[in-house]
Amino acid sequence: MNKLKNILFLTSSLILVNCKAKIIDEQKNRIFSTYDSSWYFFNLEDTINVKILNHLKNEIFCGIVTLASVSIVVDDKGNVFRVLDLCNMSDYAVNENIRLIPAEKPNFHVNLPYRFYINPITKKREQYEIDKKTLNTTYAYIEKISH
Repeated sequence: MNKLKNILFLTSSLILVNCKAKIIDEQKNRIFSTYDSSWYFFNLEDTINVKILNHLKNEIFCGIVTLASVSIVVDDKGNVFRVLDLCNMSDYAVNENIRLIPAEKPNFHVNLPYRFYINPITKKREQYEIDKKTLNTTYAYIEKISH
C-alpha cells in the first residue's frame, strides 16, 4: 500500500510540475512560459547562417521539464524570425553569426524564457517590441561558426 501511495504521489507531482505554465524569475526579468498563440511556426528547409539580434539562454537542464533557448535572428535576406533550440544552454552575443540546422517542432510541451520590462506608465509587465513583432518561429539546432 505504501508503494502505491508513493507512486501516486510521484506521478501527481510530475503532472503538477509539467502543468505549471509560468515560473517568474524576477531578478532577470524573465518568465518561463509556453508558446504565444500568435506565433507562426515554419520549418527551415536547409542549414543557414544568421546573425543574432537577441538571445535568451535556457538556464535549466532539460529533464522532467523541457526548455528551449529563444533567439531572434536575421538572415542574409533581412528576414527576422525566432529560433527555438531545445535544451541549449549556450549563450550567444548580439551580432554573433551562427549556423541554424533544421529541426522538427516537437510534439510535447516546451517551456520558453522571454523578457519583459516594467512599463513606467502602467507599472505592468510588458514584452519588448521585438519580441511582440517577431511572429515567424522555427525550431533549429544552433551551432557556433568558428573563424
